[in-house]
Amino acid sequence: MSSRTTAEKIRDELHPLARTVLDNRNIDDLDVYLSPQYDEVLHDPYLFRQMQDFVNRIHQAVENEERIVVFSDFDTDGIPAAVMWHDFFGEIEFENFEIYIPKRDIEGFGLKPEQVKGFAADDTDLIITVDCGIRSHEAIEAAKAAGMDVVILDHHVAAETNPPADIIINPALEEEIYPFKKLCGAGVVFKCLQAFEADDRFDLPKNFTKGQLGMAAIATISDMVPLVGENRVLAHFGLKILRQTTRPGLRELYQKGRIQGRELTEVDIGFTIGSHINAASRLDQPYAAFNLLTTRNHQEGKELAKELNRLYRERKRRTAKLKLDVAKITDGISDEAAITIGSDEWKPALLGPVAHGLSDAYDRPVFLWGKMNGRRKGSARAGRHNVVGMLQALDDSYLNAYGGHEMAGGFEIGDVDPDDLAAALSSVASDHEIDGYGDGDDPVNLQLSDISWNLYQSLEKIGPFGVGNEAPMFRLTDVNVDGKRIFGAGNEHVSLTLTDGDSEHETICFFADKQMKEVKSGQSVAVTGAIEKTTFGFRRQLRFRMEEITIL
Repeated sequence: MSSRTTAEKIRDELHPLARTVLDNRNIDDLDVYLSPQYDEVLHDPYLFRQMQDFVNRIHQAVENEERIVVFSDFDTDGIPAAVMWHDFFGEIEFENFEIYIPKRDIEGFGLKPEQVKGFAADDTDLIITVDCGIRSHEAIEAAKAAGMDVVILDHHVAAETNPPADIIINPALEEEIYPFKKLCGAGVVFKCLQAFEADDRFDLPKNFTKGQLGMAAIATISDMVPLVGENRVLAHFGLKILRQTTRPGLRELYQKGRIQGRELTEVDIGFTIGSHINAASRLDQPYAAFNLLTTRNHQEGKELAKELNRLYRERKRRTAKLKLDVAKITDGISDEAAITIGSDEWKPALLGPVAHGLSDAYDRPVFLWGKMNGRRKGSARAGRHNVVGMLQALDDSYLNAYGGHEMAGGFEIGDVDPDDLAAALSSVASDHEIDGYGDGDDPVNLQLSDISWNLYQSLEKIGPFGVGNEAPMFRLTDVNVDGKRIFGAGNEHVSLTLTDGDSEHETICFFADKQMKEVKSGQSVAVTGAIEKTTFGFRRQLRFRMEEITIL
């Protein structure tokens, strides 16, 4: 008789409803999915075509005390990636480097010629772009002309030709042979750290790279790359690191976010940690987040967490006002295939979260634009469409620049009427639907009494959840509304007390739509949603987060 594998034992011990979820997913390699092994699942970093060249170039720069500039993007992918570079240089006691994070509104996305000019004036020898650079042709040409070497570490979609960088490590390139294509920018940096650790010349401690898993997890979860393959492994083990982090700023941020660090989940990363990092970026203070993640001083960590929380609250206040302005335009919106709207009064840096919410609400690609420093720039978000593919399909006259990945991107409008841009985007939308979108699992029926810690702990073994490994949906088929509460600064959230006569449970819906808000006590409803753990307010609770409701 053959013995059962570890995965088979885990499967058999799952709650029956979790087992149903797992079986519905038809996982090819159950052992990797349920029992991932860090050293076995992650690919060899030297499978990247130019990884050995990059390792050699970094060693040369360190040995010769060359000046290195790490030019990192300003978002929740780029900032943790920059932190990893900071920690690496600190570990090998190399000091001749600068971490440069541009201001989103003032400088914009990507490396610019004027920035290169400043680096040249400082006698920089090597520029490393992180989570950007693959479309910075003009700036990289300027850097090469000034005698600097350039390395691109990116994951964004390339243009028709690559910039003339000395080395490019980007899994999204068609010519790249690395087997996993969906790493985020910080994921690419993590692979570089793995390669450095494997090279005895750097003399890194054995587990140095594992210690950076927390930063890789924040970026992987927040940047909404698919949580499959290596990404799921980075998130899985990174969450373990984050739950026991010794970074004082991060521990203080847990306190400010009113979450228990030892119970941290991917939901906490997406809604609290990532949102605070992004707030600093959107208000043009990216170093507030970078310094919080790098400091080793407890008092400084406390002060930085306080400042980051202030920025977060200010970003929420401004975004709430912006949402009201956008709602006035979208109310009664037409049936265009894509929503493209804007105003010269809107701040471009705040548009991403609003576009995301609109895309969810209307199930269409959304392109919002505003104006800053005389330029009309915007954010694109979608669930079922490749927004970068849509931007790429337009005639060159429509855009001065664009970039991003499938479901999130940015753009700068050219010398055209924005209404013409809107029409052009709607005309190409149908050609850029993502294959397989909406083919997720059907909701699993359950009773209120099934919502238990036993079920949640079984679901944890199938997580972490995100894009590509979506949180399982459950359906309460016939329950009664016994109470209702609308809350939030803008009355945007709804909590319902549901009962079936035998059991009762509190449920919640964030950013509820009109139908959810109009539900009344005493009505019979069917509800679809997800089971989550929350420690908000430092109270460990199980909640049912509603996604859809039907009045029976």
